[in-house]
Amino acid sequence: MQVLNNCWFALFMFLCVNPNPGESLRCYECTESDVSSCGEPFNKRNVSATDCRNSIYTIDASGMTANFTCMFLKETDVVSNASFYTRRCSARNLNDTCENMIANNLMIFKNIRTDCRQCGTDLCNASNEYFSTICVLSMIVLGLWSIIII
Repeated sequence: MQVLNNCWFALFMFLCVNPNPGESLRCYECTESDVSSCGEPFNKRNVSATDCRNSIYTIDASGMTANFTCMFLKETDVVSNASFYTRRCSARNLNDTCENMIANNLMIFKNIRTDCRQCGTDLCNASNEYFSTICVLSMIVLGLWSIIII
């Protein structure tokens, strides 16, 4: 019974992280210098959605099976407290990850604090949160259910 519960949990986690297997991901793409509505609060009516296969940020992934994610990036100057926002597609298999963005900014820009989030559902970078509320609540319910059953 526990093996069956673990299989259901693994399937659920896969669907939360990768809800559209085989389809291309769509993300909002903008920078604060491009569109004044790219920051917070985010005005998605003034920002276009881009198919990640056609994004300027993932052009190096053409011809390969890319692991696309949407990215939200907020870079804040700790001295002036001014923030710069970017929302875009990223390709994890090209090391275009939040971890690398944060590490690079720490090495190059000493006064910049970087907040970066990646997600894997269409247009999920409209929000600067990691997971949808539904996935988080469902994981809690499944966790409690597996404890009760076991």
